[in-house]
Amino acid sequence: VYTVDVVMNGCSNRSLPVTILQSAKPTAPIISAPANLSIVCAGDSIQLTSSQWQTQWLFNGVLLTDTSKVLFARKAGMYKAVSGVQNCVSDTSNTIELHFNPKPDSIPATSLEFCQGVNPVALSIPKMRGFHLMWYTSAQGGVGSTQSPLVSVQQAGTSKYYVTQKNINTGCESVRTPITVLVKPAPISPTIQRIGDSLFTQPATQYQWYLNNRMIQ
Repeated sequence: VYTVDVVMNGCSNRSLPVTILQSAKPTAPIISAPANLSIVCAGDSIQLTSSQWQTQWLFNGVLLTDTSKVLFARKAGMYKAVSGVQNCVSDTSNTIELHFNPKPDSIPATSLEFCQGVNPVALSIPKMRGFHLMWYTSAQGGVGSTQSPLVSVQQAGTSKYYVTQKNINTGCESVRTPITVLVKPAPISPTIQRIGDSLFTQPATQYQWYLNNRMIQ
């Protein structure tokens, strides 16, 4: 309790009392992150958690507006926290430094063409060393496979598959790229007609003749 006396011309007067309460300094928070941060990729978020409910987060020494117990960090850098309100804050917490692995470049969109037939065809496109190709049947969701899809070519038409590059070391994947598969209709089986000493066929305009299963040049 504080008071003050004023003395003037031999007379004095005392002020009203002012009570100052000294609060205990808040406990410094302890912040934590998931154990395995080696597979975090650019564009992902990392959940940082504080041991205190009233938390103020700092990123590279700059105070953030987020005051929640949990922070979803999306930038590489140094993260710390303090707890408390107004001018009564704790010491700074431990530091967590975050790194984000870059995502691989996307594979260029391409089209693959096959002729209508009986046996399914495995899709194949070039890949870079140190990467897996991950195949999907939809643009979003689903589980990728390193196994190349087997495409049925019994029916003519168009279908789409999606592929990414996945870094073997970091586990980061590129954005999915559409691969358009076109199955071209097979021509109608030709018929051979003998007229005199000559053989004729129809209905196509381009042919390849064979004799005893050997191509005739």
